[in-house]
Amino acid sequence: MTDNLLNKNANIIEKRWPFVYKIIAEHQSIPMNVTVKGHTLNINNIQLTSSIDRKSEAIIQTKHLKNAKSITLYGIGLGDCIVELLTNKKTESINIIILNIDVLLLSLSYIDHSDWLTNAKISLFTWHDITKVSKPFAALPSELVLADDDACVLRDRVEQELNTDFINQKFTKAENLSLNKNIVEKSLTIADIPKPNVNEIFIAASGPTLESHIEYLQNNNCFIIALDASVKTLLSYNILPSLIISIDAVSFQLFKGLSSDYFKNIPLIFFPNVQPELLAYWPGKLYCSYSQTPMYDKYKSIQGKPSLFSAGSVIHPAIDLAVYLNAKDIVLLGADFSFTRNKSHSHGQNGESSFSLPFDMAQHWVKNYSGEKVPTLKSFISYLRDLELFIEKNSTINFYNGSNEGAKISGTQLWRS
Repeated sequence: MTDNLLNKNANIIEKRWPFVYKIIAEHQSIPMNVTVKGHTLNINNIQLTSSIDRKSEAIIQTKHLKNAKSITLYGIGLGDCIVELLTNKKTESINIIILNIDVLLLSLSYIDHSDWLTNAKISLFTWHDITKVSKPFAALPSELVLADDDACVLRDRVEQELNTDFINQKFTKAENLSLNKNIVEKSLTIADIPKPNVNEIFIAASGPTLESHIEYLQNNNCFIIALDASVKTLLSYNILPSLIISIDAVSFQLFKGLSSDYFKNIPLIFFPNVQPELLAYWPGKLYCSYSQTPMYDKYKSIQGKPSLFSAGSVIHPAIDLAVYLNAKDIVLLGADFSFTRNKSHSHGQNGESSFSLPFDMAQHWVKNYSGEKVPTLKSFISYLRDLELFIEKNSTINFYNGSNEGAKISGTQLWRS
């Protein structure tokens, strides 16, 4: 590690990318525990690259990009992936996204990067103001772990893309669809739902902060679309939602112990893969919809019915339904995407909950509106990031978040009752 190497590398950055250099120069470094391990660096107990054979590792990490002309690389590491990408004559441009300034400075201090820093194919960016993932890409796993806290949105979306194939596997099995085929074919669709004469629609999600809005919902005539997991909380306070939506293959468990009499006048919007027991139990109207996921592709009987956006969570189609019903203002209550108030889901008046997860499952974090880290699950993060992209695409609608305690949802304003 030498200042000479740092200065040599930094001088090239200053000349080629002054905007990047300005961010680096103004950066307030955070102390890191750094040791040399073999041929790599160990930073805060995270090994930056292979300590034995960095070149072979870089070949594996970039081999899927051998035919790509334009490539994005998330993280620099020790430069090995960049060097490997530059050996491919088909590659015309490489956009490198810095995820952590301190990791960059360490790399610039230990390695002479001048060869690739001066290459005309290279463009250098920081994570600032970049929130979308560019394809095709490669990402260094160690740098995703070491990413700056303020780069969390980009980091999360990169990880989502890396996990896409695995996530999609769970949406290819439709164990209940054949059992529900007759009901699906005969049911009404969301196109048959009467449009409410309201501009404001409330989404009752099942996060802990839903409890903060009970009094408001009791005292105001709100049009409420309730997620299935929030129903027990609402009913315990004698709040009847306008619509209920359920999409999961095991969703009937959320209604066990509740008399079906509650739902005589409440329509259920369902996806065809819900448990048959739920549809048999429901005394009110049934409206079918579905998502654009692989499990529904081959079922001709439901093609043509209006679909709703879904990316794994029931909150997605609930919000899209509010859009479909012409809401101008959508208020999210209990949309926490985190273990807020030391619990995963809201509780009813007597402390009961339709669903609850152990607190020690929350091994990850998101930031709330105060910039504080709140514990969460990877799946919650994925649902959150997909919702933010949905909100961005529906910019003509006002989205409000009912609480500042849970995850900050980009594109929303804080709602005050």
